[in-house]
Amino acid sequence: MRNHWLTKSMASLMVAICVAVAALVATPSHAEPKSGAFVIRNVRIFDGEKVLDADSVAVADGKIVAVGKDVASPRESQVIDGSGDTLLPGLIDSHVHAWIRPVLEAGLAMGVTTELDMFMWSVNIEPWRKAELKGAFDVADFRTAGTAITVAGGHGMEDVPTMKPISSAEQAQAFVDERIAQGSDYIKIIYDNGPYFAAMPKDIMVAIIKAAHKRGKMVVVHVFSPQGYIDVINAGADGLAHVPIVKMPEPAFRDAVKAHHPFAITTLGYTDFFFGSGRLQSKLPEDPSIGPYLGPPARQILQQPGFNNPLHISYADNEAALRMLRDAGAPLLAGTDANDAQAGGILHTELELMVNAGLTPSEALTDATSVPARIFSLTDRGKIVRGM
Repeated sequence: MRNHWLTKSMASLMVAICVAVAALVATPSHAEPKSGAFVIRNVRIFDGEKVLDADSVAVADGKIVAVGKDVASPRESQVIDGSGDTLLPGLIDSHVHAWIRPVLEAGLAMGVTTELDMFMWSVNIEPWRKAELKGAFDVADFRTAGTAITVAGGHGMEDVPTMKPISSAEQAQAFVDERIAQGSDYIKIIYDNGPYFAAMPKDIMVAIIKAAHKRGKMVVVHVFSPQGYIDVINAGADGLAHVPIVKMPEPAFRDAVKAHHPFAITTLGYTDFFFGSGRLQSKLPEDPSIGPYLGPPARQILQQPGFNNPLHISYADNEAALRMLRDAGAPLLAGTDANDAQAGGILHTELELMVNAGLTPSEALTDATSVPARIFSLTDRGKIVRGM
C-alpha cells in the first residue's frame, strides 16, 4: 500500500507543484492579478513532515500568508482549484551536478525547486548566482560545493583534468579558502572511488574537514570502500555524498554513524539504473505523468544500457546500507546524482526506490523537502507554513 500511494500520487504531486510554480513565475497577462497573489483551495496538503488537517494555502508577495481550512483570499488573488491533487513544498534534490544550465531548467520543470550541486565548474557560480538574485525564475534555485577537492589520479580529475589536486595536509586550509572565495557554499571531498582511482591519504582528508569547519562550512565526502566510509565518519564529516553501494561491516559502520550522526544522500537510482534489475529510471519516458515533460536528450540518457559491473556491485547492498543508516539515526536526504537533462524527473524515481527500500511515503517526501532544508540551513523553504 505504501508503494501504491507514492506511485499513484506522483502525477497529482507533480501537477500540484507545477501549478504553484506556474502561478509564481508565469509571464503577466491581462487576465492575471497584478499582485501575483494566489490561493490554492480544496487540496490535500503535505507540509514537509505530515499531511495537514487543512485544505487551502494562500500566497502573496512570494510568501505563504495562510494555511488552513477555507482561508481568506489575498487581495486581487488568483484562485486555483486543487481538487484531487496533493500540494507539497518544492522538492529539493540533494545531489546534482550542474555542469550545464539545463540541469537547473530540467529540475524546475519537474517540481524540483532547489538543487544542491556536488561538483560544478566554479567559473559558473558567480554569473548563475547573479542571475538567480535578479529573478531567473526559469531555473531551480541552487547551492553548490563548486570544485571538489581530490588528489592526483583521484576521481574528479577525469571530469576536470585542469584542476589542481591537493598533495599534502598542509595545503588543506588554502584549498578550502580558495573554494569559499569561488563561491562554494560547502566543501566536497573525493576520498576514494574504487580500484581504478587514487585514494586520498587519510591525513589530508582529516585536515580538509578541520579547515572547512574552521571557516564554518559543512563537508560532504564521496567514498566507495567500506573502510573509507568509517574513516570519513570518524573524522567528523558532516555528510556522505552517497549511501554506500558496497556491503558495510556491522557493527563498526552502525556504531560510527550513531557516534557522529552524519547525514547521507540516497542516490539509490544511480545504483539501480546501472547495476540493478529494476531500472525504474528507464521507464520514465513511458510514464504518462512524466514522459510528456522529457525532451529527446533526457529520453536518450534514460534508455542507455547499464554497466558491465566488473566489481559485482549489488543493489541489495545499497538498500541494506540505507536501512542501516536510517536505523542508526542518520538523516537521509533524497538525491539523484543527476548531471544532465534527466535532472528533476529521476527524483520522482528516487522517492519510489526509497519507499521500496523500506521508508514510508511520508519519510521519503520529508527527506526531499524539510530535512535537506534543515540540514543545509535553507530557512525559507522546505515546509508549507506561514512566512516560507
